Amino acid sequence: MQVGVCYGPGDIRIEDKPLYVVQKNEVLVRVAYCGVCPSDVRVYAGLSTSSTFPCILGHECAGIVEAVGKEVTSVSVGNRVVVDPTRRCGRCDNCRRGYENACENADYSRGSFAEYTVAWESNVYKISEDTPLENAAFAEPLASVLHGFKKANIQQGDSVLIIGAGPIGLMHLQLAKLAGAQCFVSEALNARRKTALTFGADAVLDPKNLNIDHPLVPKRGFEEVIVAVGKVGAVQQAAKLVAHGGRLVLFAGFYPPEPMMLDPNHLHYKEIDIIGSYDCARWDFEQSIRLIESGKVNVTDLVSNRFPLYKLSKAMEAVMNMSGLKVMIMVQDIAQEEHKESI
Repeated sequence: MQVGVCYGPGDIRIEDKPLYVVQKNEVLVRVAYCGVCPSDVRVYAGLSTSSTFPCILGHECAGIVEAVGKEVTSVSVGNRVVVDPTRRCGRCDNCRRGYENACENADYSRGSFAEYTVAWESNVYKISEDTPLENAAFAEPLASVLHGFKKANIQQGDSVLIIGAGPIGLMHLQLAKLAGAQCFVSEALNARRKTALTFGADAVLDPKNLNIDHPLVPKRGFEEVIVAVGKVGAVQQAAKLVAHGGRLVLFAGFYPPEPMMLDPNHLHYKEIDIIGSYDCARWDFEQSIRLIESGKVNVTDLVSNRFPLYKLSKAMEAVMNMSGLKVMIMVQDIAQEEHKESI
């Protein structure tokens, strides 16, 4: 099989590797699509402090079951599936406390920028025959958004500010609208501000002009502010816009990490909760698939760029340059057949 192997910053090579040998509780999946996540780009750019090289990146995967182990019963050859490639131990302290998203022994080694990937049966989810595989590849990032959305505890009638109108911010926006909130989006790029309006934002704001005295900002501030960009300045700005008793959710990672100054009295007297959100759990994954299959969350219009596997490095550069929204890798011909187009 062909695999995209990252050997170091800016160095991804497409190589031939032996096909996985399926163990008794594993599922071999022929990958159709794999989305490019900002975390993939951080590794590619050399900004991640936890990655080792060489490695196979890619974790937003959908495809078709190619083979199953002898003990697998929930899926069969030919099923359309999404894959959670992260193997979590279920035994460490975090897993036992219900934080499997932060498994201390998580195994990320079987990335999906490859023609095939292999996963535990428990990490493979069957999807309906009429769900496009490209849409299904959003299951993992939407599951992570759901994880943060639950922490935000958005209620009907709340005023919500989402900072960042990339694919993640736009999924946060859609969930907040489904909850009945009034949604504002702050975004530096004019094109993305316009896109946020098409996804249902009640108003869009330019962060250069955003403060508590802005005419569109509620006088009390926002009940929830979700920071979906990895910028310390965005968090400092957001903290000033949270209403009394509100919640500030830090969704994005910050690379390279840097110290941040916040006025503790502002947090104290306004009783603001600052909440971190990272990755997702299997129950988020299951709910994510239902939202995609029902069409309640529009992921179709989030895709702006598609690349074949052999152009993986160009796909990484497209994300780094913020040229569009979601960048998708069309790994095999089943993806091209779905779009009826050549690359």
